[in-house]
Amino acid sequence: ETTYFGIDYNLAKDTENRSVLHTTETIKANFLVPNQNHGVERALVNSYDGHDVGLNIESITDQFGQKLEYSTLQNNDHTVIRVGNANTYVLGEKTYIISYTQRDVTKFFADANIDEFYWDTVGTQWRTPISLLDIKINIDKELAGSLDGNHACYFGIQNSNTRCELNKQDGVFSVQVNNVYPRENLTFSLGFVAGTFSPYKMSTAEKLFALWIFGVFVSI
Repeated sequence: ETTYFGIDYNLAKDTENRSVLHTTETIKANFLVPNQNHGVERALVNSYDGHDVGLNIESITDQFGQKLEYSTLQNNDHTVIRVGNANTYVLGEKTYIISYTQRDVTKFFADANIDEFYWDTVGTQWRTPISLLDIKINIDKELAGSLDGNHACYFGIQNSNTRCELNKQDGVFSVQVNNVYPRENLTFSLGFVAGTFSPYKMSTAEKLFALWIFGVFVSI
């Protein structure tokens, strides 16, 4: 069972005004059955609004800062992280801290004339109950003045329209939910004044990669 799932988001923008998201997840799991589990598996999105988000896994540690063994695989536009050793079982309470960055995570909506940060948290594939889901969203000071006052929170199974409440204090939005069932997710949105973020555009590295792929296809 998952006794605690905390996600701390830090939203900022770079020198090109592109949105940058740094995320730290703290997962506390209690493994109750001997010789059954090797660790945890977490799926992170590779793209948003049809483009790559440049996912970069920065570190995976325990609560003492010790690096944990992990591997990754690609599945349905997600990077799946498997933390643990296939030859070692885990038992009892374990803590996993996953830190990663993504970029271009916001979108301009012409109909509402706003930029929006609209994001899923745990997703709908987490397979064990979560005793406490603890979400915090920190907005960089440079962005705080661009918030337009509109925000929303939704909780439940896929396509749920059940509302939850985002609290705001000292520039940090937060929400907590107890007793989350498997496949339940929390989604939030924060509105910003139009033009706060630059729209996505391919980086030089992405352009070179695309040209390389195109060249490979043409040469076959």
